[in-house]
Amino acid sequence: MTDQTLDRVFSTLGDSRRRLVCRHLARTDEHVVSVGELSAFVDDARTERSSATSDDRQSRIATRLYHVHLPALDDADIVDYDAKNESVAIDSAFPIAVDLLQSVDDRPERPDGVPTID
Repeated sequence: MTDQTLDRVFSTLGDSRRRLVCRHLARTDEHVVSVGELSAFVDDARTERSSATSDDRQSRIATRLYHVHLPALDDADIVDYDAKNESVAIDSAFPIAVDLLQSVDDRPERPDGVPTID
């Protein structure tokens, strides 16, 4: 692993939504997940922080995932984001990202295993 790769992964994981995407991908047995599934997971983890309706919240989350977070994760080679098929799979830097997240993963989780965000 090069310093450049490590810097890119650290920088990309600076956003809590991107970390949630990685946590979800690490926990699923699926090789490819839909953007809709990721949107629902992020929405569920962030629900307590927003008073917006579920549809509005999830729509905003999906838009940010499509246009900001998934392209950033893709650029860092953490995920392979296929915008046309609205799917996400792990990529070459994903194991590094998961190792980093596991080394600092002291965030509380809800009883159903979903991580919470401060």
